Amino acid sequence: MGTKNNQSSQNDIFSDIIEIFGIIFYETIKVLALLLTLFVNWAIKKIFKRDNHEPIELKDLKSKKCTKKPDAFGWQVKASKDFKEEDYDSTRHTMIVGPTGYGKTNLMTLLQDKVIRQKHPVVFFDPKASMETIEMFTNICENAARKVYYFNDFLDNKYPFNPLLDGNVDQIADRIVNACEWSDSYYKSVSISALKESIFYLKSRGEIVTLKKIVDLFSKREDKDKIQGLYTQLESACNSEFSPLINDESSNQMSFSRLRKENLWFLLRRKTG
Repeated sequence: MGTKNNQSSQNDIFSDIIEIFGIIFYETIKVLALLLTLFVNWAIKKIFKRDNHEPIELKDLKSKKCTKKPDAFGWQVKASKDFKEEDYDSTRHTMIVGPTGYGKTNLMTLLQDKVIRQKHPVVFFDPKASMETIEMFTNICENAARKVYYFNDFLDNKYPFNPLLDGNVDQIADRIVNACEWSDSYYKSVSISALKESIFYLKSRGEIVTLKKIVDLFSKREDKDKIQGLYTQLESACNSEFSPLINDESSNQMSFSRLRKENLWFLLRRKTG
């Protein structure tokens, strides 16, 4: 009887040991599988994709490497490979930074050429208003037989552009609010409410929404003192040299939706100094 009990105890211990080793083996396999997955992903990224999202350091700017391939924009210092046209993601924001003579304008020209070959519309903002830039932009459009329109305050071939022409009440109001400066949340809230009321009033009457019409409606409000900040900023825009262009109601006025629909190129620029 005692022998049977000893054998039963030994069998139980042996079963427990086997179960423990089974658990350890299973967990070890899981960890190895995870490590293998991480290694494979790392290898694919490093060997095949060579992604270039690492931050650029000062020492990287001293690199003398450059591309020799005509279909490449340049050389990726971090990835150590050519920066080809297909590597550029035009759906994301791009900042071109560099001192004079580093090729910012040339790279911008290459990017514009890529976009025009893809038949996309372009809105080009040029705050410096250099004649070199406008000539470059015009040449790209003419070489591709594309129509280009200019919104400016000093060239003869100006074209009206109404930034409030597209969108519903909220979209137009957001466009104005985001372009203004605010110092007080209460007055901002009151101003947004007044702004939406004015836009809704104009749309309900079937009128084209312009800054001038909004300013005129603001000037007649009894609570004008509460929206004075917004009123002053909008009035300043209406008194600027751009007023005839942004408040134009003719049929040839430009808007962002028209640019997209007709696949046009549009240059917005202002002379400085």
